[in-house]
Amino acid sequence: MSGVLAKPPIEKTDISFALHWTILRYPTQCYTILPTKTTIHRRLHEDQIRKWRAVICPLLTSAHAKAHLKWAMQWRGLTIDEWRQVIRSDECAVQRDSDGTVKWIFRHQNKRENYDPKNIRGKTKGGGISQMIWGTFAGNKLGPIVFMEGTINSDAYTTILNENLLLFIDVLIKDGLPSPIYQQDNATSHVSKKLRIGLL
Repeated sequence: MSGVLAKPPIEKTDISFALHWTILRYPTQCYTILPTKTTIHRRLHEDQIRKWRAVICPLLTSAHAKAHLKWAMQWRGLTIDEWRQVIRSDECAVQRDSDGTVKWIFRHQNKRENYDPKNIRGKTKGGGISQMIWGTFAGNKLGPIVFMEGTINSDAYTTILNENLLLFIDVLIKDGLPSPIYQQDNATSHVSKKLRIGLL
């Protein structure tokens, strides 16, 4: 086969995909001879399809996606000024991805295809160093970042809010935010009875 290859080079599995796409795109043509790499490159270029690294992010289930959409539709009428009143916080375990492989995909250059589930490589976590971090913000105002040991339970979460969130709320009020609203994601440790009592 002839032709100049783009970087990164097309592998055999990529050729199979590209050939399949080419046949679907041009069904009236007769492919008695295997198209060259140059032909495949030209066909993909005509439809503005390129080879990209797959986006790496957590994979959402269908239930997660529906819940997120329902929440977004419920609150889509809020103005920018109203959203600036909302304090958001969350915690996460920062850990190195244990899978270092690169997944290459063919797609158009747009966000819809970029984040299509079939074009995403899910994160995998293995052993190694892990650090739990909690943070908060409201609008463009950043709150404290807290580095924690171990996992988050009701006691640890209550301590974080009492020692960090309440002080941040005081700063926001002094800074001209009259009625801040605290938003959290209904994790078990966030909605426990022990937490509600601890914040009274």
